[in-house]
Amino acid sequence: MKQKQVWLGALPAALVAALLVTAALSPRAAGRAPSMPGALAYPNCDNLLQQGGGADPIRILSGAGVIQPIAFVGNVAACSLTVDHTYSGAARLDLVQWDPAALAPDPTTVALRTRSFDVSALQYGWTRADFYPPVVIRSVDHVAEPPRQTTAMVWTAAYDANLVRFDSNGPPEVPGALEFPPGGTPRIRIPTAHPVLSHAVCGGDGALQDLQVIQSVMTTTSLSDTMCFDLIQRFRVPARSRLHWVEVAFGVNPHPVYFDPIIAILDADGAAEPPVSLPPSLVEAPYLQYVVSPFWGSHYDFDHLITLEPGHDYWLLARVEHRYLLYKRDLTGAESADFSANIGPLFWRAWLGSNWVAEPSRSLCFRMIGEALGGHPQPHGRLRDRPLGEADPGAPPPHAIGAAAAGAPSAEPGAGPFRLGVA
Repeated sequence: MKQKQVWLGALPAALVAALLVTAALSPRAAGRAPSMPGALAYPNCDNLLQQGGGADPIRILSGAGVIQPIAFVGNVAACSLTVDHTYSGAARLDLVQWDPAALAPDPTTVALRTRSFDVSALQYGWTRADFYPPVVIRSVDHVAEPPRQTTAMVWTAAYDANLVRFDSNGPPEVPGALEFPPGGTPRIRIPTAHPVLSHAVCGGDGALQDLQVIQSVMTTTSLSDTMCFDLIQRFRVPARSRLHWVEVAFGVNPHPVYFDPIIAILDADGAAEPPVSLPPSLVEAPYLQYVVSPFWGSHYDFDHLITLEPGHDYWLLARVEHRYLLYKRDLTGAESADFSANIGPLFWRAWLGSNWVAEPSRSLCFRMIGEALGGHPQPHGRLRDRPLGEADPGAPPPHAIGAAAAGAPSAEPGAGPFRLGVA
């Protein structure tokens, strides 16, 4: 079959249009607006942070995959890859914290976001292009355990092969792509001069780049179990902040029971332990997640925003109702001063109205996203003359090699490989 290639990452206007269209078709996108600036509900990609072109093919066998590290440090609204249409197979894309020294995902935490694609998605491109909520990497000073500032996209073929496109000699400022066999290791650089996957990374706009992690515990070392009805964690924030949403780290529960779990913030009011009958929440929202692999996930919209004050104790309540497994961090005694000052005790209970049980050697894993009040400037807007990987207007076009040279680019709707946006 004759190959037809269309690299949308090299066409920022086309990428923006695709992101807007897919976001507009998403039933979940509009629901986030009350607790986020309107621009974030439909990211417009004022910041196209990183991209790579090319049409060289790399075949990904079942269980194998490819990795594209992201050099830009910033908050991520969307990612995309160029993948050929296929009439069989499935795949998964994870956005992970990345260790550039080890050339590996950070083993101390789970994926920041994960998305599975079935046969229909790979055949027709029925995918959302935006992460919902966006992935926030930047943090205020003195959070308990700040997130790593380097990330990567990991694409894994679930069954049957996928054909992913890349540039065998890509832009030098974009980190080289890697591949791995079934099982995940070893991870090795794709054996070309400077391999860069055909991809794009969208940073939304300045409003998204202004959001920060205002408190977090990132290390995921143990799981709660289905005995838990409630988990509650005492915490403080290091700076006066407006809370937009909360994320927790979900583990896989193979036999979920369907209830109506919630995530809530309550005023601890100096209490050493939570009361059996909890006071009204400051803010709360339900959540619903289908967990096939561990990841950081959030809730539905808060109906209003609250301001958290430094030096004040709050409770983070995660009502799992025996359905969800959440990650916790095992404490070693070597935690930082910022951790000890801001993260209090963790408790759980088996039923509503039962007594709380302390877990003195653990804390709940969580990420709180918001905006620092009182001034903590962060750079935003386009931080470079052009996004990482965008061609220099004065440079000659890249030379297509090997099988990628077969077939001319086509603008026909639905022809050739599609730009696969992920959420």
